[in-house]
Amino acid sequence: MSSVPSISTAPICRGRVLNVELQDDVAVCVLGDQARLLLSRFLGSRVAIGDEIAFSVPTEGKGGIEILITKHAVFGRNHYLYQAPIGYVTQPKSDKRNEHFVSAEVQEGALGIGTIFLPCQALREYFYGLSHSENSPDRPTLYQILRISPNAYAGELRVAFRLRDLEPTTTGAPRSQRVALERAFNIVGQPELRACYDALRADPEAPALFPYGGFGSLLAAGEPSRDGKTFFARRIVGFSPELRRRRFRVPLRRCDFYEDRALCRDVRRKLEFWLDPACLHTNWGRTWNQWKHLLETKIEVAGTFIQSGKYRKRRGEWDLVTWETALPSRLEIKLPSDFQEQVEKARGPIIVSANIPAPWIRSAYSWNIVRSSKQSWSACARNCAFRVTLMLPRSAGALIMTRSTTVSSHAGRAGSICSATNTFSTPRGLFSSRRPSSATRHTFSRNPGRWKAFLPCTPGSQKTTSGGTART
Repeated sequence: MSSVPSISTAPICRGRVLNVELQDDVAVCVLGDQARLLLSRFLGSRVAIGDEIAFSVPTEGKGGIEILITKHAVFGRNHYLYQAPIGYVTQPKSDKRNEHFVSAEVQEGALGIGTIFLPCQALREYFYGLSHSENSPDRPTLYQILRISPNAYAGELRVAFRLRDLEPTTTGAPRSQRVALERAFNIVGQPELRACYDALRADPEAPALFPYGGFGSLLAAGEPSRDGKTFFARRIVGFSPELRRRRFRVPLRRCDFYEDRALCRDVRRKLEFWLDPACLHTNWGRTWNQWKHLLETKIEVAGTFIQSGKYRKRRGEWDLVTWETALPSRLEIKLPSDFQEQVEKARGPIIVSANIPAPWIRSAYSWNIVRSSKQSWSACARNCAFRVTLMLPRSAGALIMTRSTTVSSHAGRAGSICSATNTFSTPRGLFSSRRPSSATRHTFSRNPGRWKAFLPCTPGSQKTTSGGTART
């Protein structure tokens, strides 16, 4: 997969540093032509007198600035610092020496550099806090920073983060302690990054992922290639992602529920975020996916989102698909006052009828029914039997669940239960003269061996069979 980095036509300025003035939040560099360059204090503290700076003049509407700092050495090679706004960062690859690396695209680059090569060792040390050298001092693991077991569930991680987050506020700890705490939770609180971190702890040679796919301002130490089009980084000095604060409401039925977490995607807003039981103050399981479409409640989401992206092949070409992902440390969920009632209403009780101790459902498929209304329902080609596991009462009818499918009580003819694809509303009563929109017909039977149409009914009511109407 190849990509063409964006090139900017912004003017370029070069000069040698004569003086550096460090202030509270910024640093002022005085160049040889008496020009004054304003830098962040973080970057300015790494600039010395005699260094040569090349930078692109920022234009209106451009958030990042591209700077190449050359530190001339008396003996040996020169040292370089390169700061640039980057976009998508690739997945780890192996080079000729069988060492893993990733490449980052430079956005709106004006100095001629289009790609930054980052060894996975640099990612391990900066993002994951794992040193590759045996001589380096031991640093606490991300789990030790959170004071939690590596086997903790997602909800336990959030509770541990909230408890640890109270300490810097009450004890007046330095800001760096809270930054380290947030970075630890943003790694282990995201399932893909946590799996990568656990793999790196087990095997230091394992490939490392660039968290959340890149997109931000990167400061790296290394050297440019001979043609000046690539920067080979040795280590990451700093990274500032693109952040955006958002607040919105989203239906809970849009979540995909797993054992200890849930993934919620909003296609219209192009964003996603992970939930854990500590966010919703309730536990769930994969069975929630069977009836989540019945959830009418909405949750209020407030959080800081970071841009993410991935290349996908469409019609033979690679396109960059971008979206926004919430940082786990800055995600807040507000539940409605009747949240638990809404969940219980959607879940519903299990109905066990005395007349139907173990009902089965017969499914006959005729896929051409949708296209041709003239086709008879008796033209169904294949029959399958499923045990009815759940029957939910609704205000307008009933909803029947099997182990492999969910159907509603739409009836196209006597003795049949017909489902509508992804539609779970039911008419009032068990039968309807309206033809169903799906090509699937379901028929009840007491056991899979008896294919006589059977419908659940209460004592004293009528039940319709293929042979006519009987009174019970």
